[in-house]
Amino acid sequence: MNSTAGAPNRVYLALCVSCFAAFTLMLVQVPDWLAAFWPDWIALVLVYWALLAPNKVGPIVGFTIGTMLEVLTAKTFGVLSIGLATLVFLVNLTYLQLKVTSRWLQVFLVVALIAFFKLINLWLEGLVAGNKITVEDWYSIVGNILVWPFVNIVLEEIRRVFHLRP
Repeated sequence: MNSTAGAPNRVYLALCVSCFAAFTLMLVQVPDWLAAFWPDWIALVLVYWALLAPNKVGPIVGFTIGTMLEVLTAKTFGVLSIGLATLVFLVNLTYLQLKVTSRWLQVFLVVALIAFFKLINLWLEGLVAGNKITVEDWYSIVGNILVWPFVNIVLEEIRRVFHLRP
């Protein structure tokens, strides 16, 4: 039995609230030196909710949120959508293993999944727009490593506010 089976609307409402916060953080203007290390907020939020409710947050949700992010940031259509759908699909495949690992190992496994998401995005951007992959494109992985424990804590609080069981 799934722990969130009785509250599908609350899961989606909590996802909407946290995605709104992540969209806001994606649009924040930061200095150039910090922009390279700025984490992939949407990817972190989707990974958390896919771990908590894998039967409710799937590739279709990832694709939809990726499409909204592309419209919001005027990116190439389909690139982020495919990347986020793939990321959520991989989290859904491995959520049982990810849930039972220690916090620190979970950080590195989540960041490995997000690095794969970045690879898909950079590869598709290269195919569509002719962009080259540079070392600076990978700096945000460091930001993801540093931010994931804090994102996890904040989203746990959101989960408690919406009365969702782990």
